[in-house]
Amino acid sequence: MSDHEIITRDQLRTVYRQPGDGAVKKVLPHLDQHCVDFISHCPFCVLSTSGADGRLDASPKGGEPGFLK
Repeated sequence: MSDHEIITRDQLRTVYRQPGDGAVKKVLPHLDQHCVDFISHCPFCVLSTSGADGRLDASPKGGEPGFLK
């Protein structure tokens, strides 16, 4: 582990404070109706994936509102 690598939550808390209530309330277990309505009007999104090896990929996607299902 390097001096800049954060592995544990305790290490993270030495750099960043505990998230506030407002941020915590933004985490949802599923898309609620407000999210679905918002997404249905968007002409753009970024689809992101991660592999088991930790590699990330993000691909921009766009189209007429409603293209995203």
